[in-house]
Amino acid sequence: MPSSELIDLIQRIDSAYRQWTGVGLPGPQATASDQHFLWLHHQAPYSLLAHEGGVDPVFIYANHCAQQCFGYSFDEFIALPSRLSASPVDRAERQQLLDKTARQGIA
Repeated sequence: MPSSELIDLIQRIDSAYRQWTGVGLPGPQATASDQHFLWLHHQAPYSLLAHEGGVDPVFIYANHCAQQCFGYSFDEFIALPSRLSASPVDRAERQQLLDKTARQGIA
């Protein structure tokens, strides 16, 4: 994904987070700048994931930390239905997280 498209997507995720929490995504430069968004993608010490809506949503974004935690590349992540991101034994817990997200807008 070209850098400008990546920055635009992370900016939209940050805006959604800000809408629900009143603050932007945390980081050393927590201002809405290209440098901050690139830090979120490459260096944030927490996973940042987003998926589209719909009946069987597919991930549209995963930062480097999420890629490392789940063991998927960026290209593998954005082709992955989010329901498959949890093992069968963890899917009930995943559903609880999604239900919380539906109520609160973020998790």
